[in-house]
Amino acid sequence: AALQIDDWFERYNEADELWEFTPRLVHHDASEDNLVLRAGTLVAVIDWEHAAWSDPAIDFSAQQNSGPVYMDWVMDAYQALGGSLDGNERHRVERGTPIGPMHTITLGYRTGDDALIRRKLVELRRLGVLGPR
Repeated sequence: AALQIDDWFERYNEADELWEFTPRLVHHDASEDNLVLRAGTLVAVIDWEHAAWSDPAIDFSAQQNSGPVYMDWVMDAYQALGGSLDGNERHRVERGTPIGPMHTITLGYRTGDDALIRRKLVELRRLGVLGPR
């Protein structure tokens, strides 16, 4: 599995289009837990301790798990509140989705949580990073 992950990272890092973006202030944890809605309208984003200048696609990766309709809604709300997008964010989100499970695997190794590692390896197989066992 480690060699397949290394191969995925090599291909990811060589994909020029993934590095073509204008850095913006990003939240880095724009999950549903940090989005405040009132009557179906986004009114605030809370919990900014991980904010940084980076790729705005990072903030949309949390919505990937909630489905494309929700991610589109969040992107539309972002633009309605003054955020600008370059049109390539969805592609960068989709290509970068495996990074989350990979990060969690490193946490599993550090904490000795074999069950967590196994769950995230299954997720990487589902995402096509790893081949079948």
